[in-house]
Amino acid sequence: MTDGGTGSADAIAERISLWARNPGIEPLSYSLDAGAPIRLGRSSQNDVTILGDRALSRRHVTLRWDGRRLQVTCFENARNPIVVGQQVVRSARVRLGDVFAIGGTIFQPVAVETEPDDAFWTATAPQGSSVTVPSSLADLGTEGLETINDLGGKSSSEEPSVERLYALDEVRHLQFGAVDHQLELLSALPQRIESSRSEEDLAVQIAELLLEALPRAEAAAVVSVDPESLADDDPTGRRQLTPRMMRVDSRGTSEGTFRPSRRLIARTLHEQKSVLHIWGDGGGGGDEGFTQTMGLDWAFAVPLLSEASRGWCLYVSGRGGPRGAFNVSPEDFQSELRFTVLVSQFLGSVRQGRALQDQKTQLSSFFSPKVIDSLMDSGGVPSLEADARDVTVLFCDVRGFSLKSEVDDEELPNVLRSGREALGVMASAILDYDGAIADFQGDAALGFWGWPVPLDDGPLPACRAALTIVREFRRASRIEGGPMQGFGVGIGVAHGRALAGQIGTENQAKIGVFGRIVNLGSRLEGMTKFFGVDVCIDEATAKWIEPAAAQLNVRIRPLARVTPKGMTSAETVYGLVPSLREAPHLTDAMINAHGHAVTAVIEGSWEDAVQLLQQFPTDDVPSRFLLRFLDNGRKPCPPDWSGAIPLRKK
Repeated sequence: MTDGGTGSADAIAERISLWARNPGIEPLSYSLDAGAPIRLGRSSQNDVTILGDRALSRRHVTLRWDGRRLQVTCFENARNPIVVGQQVVRSARVRLGDVFAIGGTIFQPVAVETEPDDAFWTATAPQGSSVTVPSSLADLGTEGLETINDLGGKSSSEEPSVERLYALDEVRHLQFGAVDHQLELLSALPQRIESSRSEEDLAVQIAELLLEALPRAEAAAVVSVDPESLADDDPTGRRQLTPRMMRVDSRGTSEGTFRPSRRLIARTLHEQKSVLHIWGDGGGGGDEGFTQTMGLDWAFAVPLLSEASRGWCLYVSGRGGPRGAFNVSPEDFQSELRFTVLVSQFLGSVRQGRALQDQKTQLSSFFSPKVIDSLMDSGGVPSLEADARDVTVLFCDVRGFSLKSEVDDEELPNVLRSGREALGVMASAILDYDGAIADFQGDAALGFWGWPVPLDDGPLPACRAALTIVREFRRASRIEGGPMQGFGVGIGVAHGRALAGQIGTENQAKIGVFGRIVNLGSRLEGMTKFFGVDVCIDEATAKWIEPAAAQLNVRIRPLARVTPKGMTSAETVYGLVPSLREAPHLTDAMINAHGHAVTAVIEGSWEDAVQLLQQFPTDDVPSRFLLRFLDNGRKPCPPDWSGAIPLRKK
């Protein structure tokens, strides 16, 4: 052994024997699942932290239970070896019941059926084993062995002699103590926060700060548990809390291991108030006094009250009262409690701000800044739960991309750049008009409006986005050698009731929209190929657009009444076409005539429809579509005509 103060292997073996013969020691227990490696040492970064034993390195050994034996292996930089019997080794396989020592601490793997009631960690597996830490060897002597207690001096299953709850308004009236020193530490808090690389790192910084500011505290921790494990009918935490994180700092002067009271943590998180516990028999100080015994005798926990910090609290524990007095009462902790609550407000605000920023960053992939700002106006993390709304969907597909993709492997990077440029045009237009991006599929995009923020102008923003996309594609497709040269676009817009919101699992989620109009929007995008137009819209959208056509600088052309493939209901389809200035070849008279022809087809007056349609130029695709269906007048209208043309393709 090195000079860790623990003596020779013979001396350690003698003390192990002494411990084994003395039934008065209450051990601390840590559960091990089979196959799961556990790190042990003095540092709070370990899975098991042993404080007060300076012979232990910050990161000393790994423990792995294989279902039969416990494998104990020293890290390369660990100062002291493992002592098993008379053997001094760096690695050992230990059987159940055997005793070994690391540094100045004794361990014994034992079989357990359930976890000790005062343990903070998750329940052991049926095939698991428990590593028992009886005591620091330095404290083993021939007279009266003392019990190593849970943090706070007592098992968390034992009732405290004093419990005091403080609401936030009460704490604000408490007095600060060392004001200058604490203000100096608080002034450095922003720098600590800024330098933290993760929430775990931030928690370490906060624990260190609490110890620096509170001289009577022996240990401080930032604790996070799963809020779902805080049952409403179990405010004392007798059920197992599910830990997420615990970062600890300690002065290293207390015996045993830092183990927060589960009861105290559950109490403060359940009540959402600061809670002080004093453990003892009430002697020496009146009804609320407590004569100090060995170990830590008081602790308080302060919850973080921000929405993003549910399940988080600060935990501080120590011993003795002011100036080392043994008698303590709740009034002795006003300064410590006030300062810790102030730090909790700082930390809660920081975590809330980070949560909102993270949420905003995530939302920026789906929503425009205007929509995000509307969501954030509530001051909390916005809910993205799916909801039934009146929404407008926009399906957009690139024309010409598939042909460009049929190249050899050396050209694929250029094809990828072309696809990104095209999708970028679509996404920018959707977001510029306050839409949400639901999905990208190859060279296609799906956007929608009306959720999470309802819009007063219905499908108008979607149509503006569609027209912007068409204009940008036309411009880019004419650039010689440009990434979008030769590309065209087809867009379908539909408006109606649908379910929109976040879908997927807890870990894998995205924004989506569901309903008949989603299928209709997809079919409308496909119909742009049949009718030779850039944008097809449904009846509901056309009704919104008609009174605003002049404002949008656009015209509406009835194309046909159809029953889309895979759908049972008929829909009159319209084309969203440019103004007369942008498309002078398509006059208003032609649009009106085509509308009359569509009505004649619907009503069964096919001869009248043919006469109107034959007046259109041969390169006019919508009129050619109807003439092909009517077989140029050679096909009579059937007696069971429904008025809708059944489409055989999507």
